[in-house]
Amino acid sequence: MEQRGCRIQATVLFVMLLCAMLTIPSAQANGPVDVQFVGVNSLTYSGADENAVLTSNATVRQGDRLHLEIPVENIGTNAQTASVTVEIRQATWNETVFFEGVSIDAMSTEVLVYLSSTDVVEGELEVEMSINDTSIEQNDSIQVGPPALPNVQLDFELTTETYLAGDLIQFNLTSTNANGERAFDGILVCTFLGEEAFNETLSVEIGQTVVESLEIFARPGVLECLYGNDRNQTTPSPIPYSLEGLPSAIFDEAGSSGFSLIGGPWHEGDDLETSFILRNQGDAEGSATLQVVHHGTEYNSDPINLAAGAAGELQLDFEDLSAGEHTYNWSIVSTNGIVLENLAGSVSFTVLASQAMFVEVDVEQASTGLVLNWNASITNGVDRDVKLRYGYRLSGTDVYLNEQIVTLGSGTVTGQTTLGDVPGDTVLVRMEPVGWVASTNSYIATATFETIEAEYSLQIDPITLPRQPIQGQQVTVTVMLQNTASVEGPSGVLYLTDSTGLLLGEVSTDPLQASSSRNVDFIFTTPYVNEMLLTAEWRYNSFVIEDEQSVLVNEEVVEETSMDVPFVAIGGGIAIAACVIFVLHLRRGSGDASSVEKKSVKKKAAPKPEKKDTEPVERSCPSCDRTLRIPGDYSGTVRCPDCSEKFEVEAEPSVDLDDELDSIDDEVVEEKPVEKKIEIACPQCSSKLRVPSSYKGSVRCPSCSNVFSAA
Repeated sequence: MEQRGCRIQATVLFVMLLCAMLTIPSAQANGPVDVQFVGVNSLTYSGADENAVLTSNATVRQGDRLHLEIPVENIGTNAQTASVTVEIRQATWNETVFFEGVSIDAMSTEVLVYLSSTDVVEGELEVEMSINDTSIEQNDSIQVGPPALPNVQLDFELTTETYLAGDLIQFNLTSTNANGERAFDGILVCTFLGEEAFNETLSVEIGQTVVESLEIFARPGVLECLYGNDRNQTTPSPIPYSLEGLPSAIFDEAGSSGFSLIGGPWHEGDDLETSFILRNQGDAEGSATLQVVHHGTEYNSDPINLAAGAAGELQLDFEDLSAGEHTYNWSIVSTNGIVLENLAGSVSFTVLASQAMFVEVDVEQASTGLVLNWNASITNGVDRDVKLRYGYRLSGTDVYLNEQIVTLGSGTVTGQTTLGDVPGDTVLVRMEPVGWVASTNSYIATATFETIEAEYSLQIDPITLPRQPIQGQQVTVTVMLQNTASVEGPSGVLYLTDSTGLLLGEVSTDPLQASSSRNVDFIFTTPYVNEMLLTAEWRYNSFVIEDEQSVLVNEEVVEETSMDVPFVAIGGGIAIAACVIFVLHLRRGSGDASSVEKKSVKKKAAPKPEKKDTEPVERSCPSCDRTLRIPGDYSGTVRCPDCSEKFEVEAEPSVDLDDELDSIDDEVVEEKPVEKKIEIACPQCSSKLRVPSSYKGSVRCPSCSNVFSAA
């Protein structure tokens, strides 16, 4: 027992010793021994400005500088010197301040003052303090309050006394800042059935009341208003005003089609039609509209009125779509009915690039003319109408003869079109879209062809009938016509003229078959010339071909002689006769009639050649220098058969020996009268032409090529 008691006493002593050791302050080798913080309850937190001037706020508020007073006491009997570290922390900032060499008298308290270098913010603020070189620390925290706030109250007043669904009703919104700490400077926003009905800036001074007016279409629902863009002391929750229970239309989807895009696929430039089938499930008539927002632009359909229980379709069209991805945000809106929440959504679709057009063409020649064979197609997509125009190209200008509308889908459409005879060597098909936008405004296909035309030629047969024509007698001249082409030629007109432009004959020619020929005979009276320069001119379509042939003409034979008198001899005889007449005149003038015995000498007259027309003379064409033989007594216009140049000629002067020959008493042979030429005027250009007086046929004017009768 005794031993047990001793053990208990020893244990108690150990415990007491341990407790005493725990209560003894820890040894501070270098720090002040008796300096300590008074306590957290002695800390003083205040709001101040940057000049340490305290604000009127009861607590520290957001936007203030922190003004903190920290009391430190010396409980010893001797003066002490201490250094204190203060650290201030908030979520957005922190700051550490050192108080060095603070001297504290014995048994006294020193107050340390801290002013933050930045404004505090609303929320928790933590403070940590410690005395240097000691283990003495003190921690604390406070809640920084909000800044000075207004205290705005809202009151609704419905000023419209009686109304039905869809009527425009008016509210007065009264805002009062009775007990605020500052003015309110923000906005007031009101929503009704998910739509913004009011949004205005609002400024209310302390003690001020502001009244705003709001108008909405009456429908069952709740009007809610809320202040914003400034803090308010009241709870930031919407303030409601209920219109529920008002009879009205209630719109819902009819069926399961919903918002529909009609047609497709769509290509650039196409139009798009949207549709929505709507039903009124409410207890009153109402109207609704389909609204679509695309790329920030709002589009609205025409409204539809539906009685209770009725259904109808809303339509909205979009024109000239652009290629790419498109998103339509759609919704059903109504000013006099309830629209259920499911009547809104979004739909996306793709618009493809424009379809391209293609056409090919080749050409063949048939008995009816040119025939076009064409193939037309478009790229895959929607069936389209196109206009095909058929024609030809001449001198850079496209000429269209006919056209047609063709519907194209998948695959190629072929066809055939007859153009007939066309000028030039290029035919074409032009393809144009009808009621849609293609990748190009038009598409043109061309084809060339080689025109096969008649190849006409003509030749004047140099052998006439008779072979040696005589002046004043009829002669037959044959013109040979030929077509060497493989196609039939056109009809035409064949003219035969002489070098003076006198029309000797005119014949209409029928079409000449392929690889064939034909002879045309001209019968006319041979003129009194030594040589005929004949020109055959064949006119067909717009072409003119010519041939020339020179034919020698024999002089007309006098009945009394079988021998032709040469022209040179006749000229020489005339010259000799003129000399004899001249000598006789001289003798008669100088001799004595009484001394000279008159002697009648009868001289046998030699055969006298028949008097003929003036001999042709040669003239050169002023344009091409060709030598032309022209009657010497012809005056007028001459056309060169080579270059068609027209120029004037004058008749050669002639010596009239008739009077002289009549004075000779010689016996002469009676001459055969010679046919004279007369002048006629062209009725077209009044040019003068000389023709035989006995000629009654047709004449062609060498100046204007007009053909007229010489009678």
